[in-house]
Amino acid sequence: SDHVAKKAATNTGDEVSDAALETWVKTRLFDTIGSRAFKIEVEVTGGVVSLRGTVPSAGYKTIAVETAKKVNGIWKVIDLIKVEQ
Repeated sequence: SDHVAKKAATNTGDEVSDAALETWVKTRLFDTIGSRAFKIEVEVTGGVVSLRGTVPSAGYKTIAVETAKKVNGIWKVIDLIKVEQ
C-alpha cells in the first residue's frame, strides 16, 4: 500500500506541474504575441505541450511554438496551430 500511496502522490505532483506549466506557457504566449494568445489552446501532459488554435500569420505561429519550447519544464511541443487564410 505504501507503493500505491507514493504512486498516487507522484501522479498528483505531475498534474500540479502540468497545470503550472500550462499557466506559464499561456503567460509567456501573452507576453510575446499579446491578445492573439487567447486564440491558442494550451494543454500540457508530462512536460509535452500541445498548441491548438489559429493565428493571423506564419510568423505568429513560429513565435508561439518557439515561446513554448523556451518554457522550463517543457521538453516537447506539438504544433497544431493553423494560420488564418
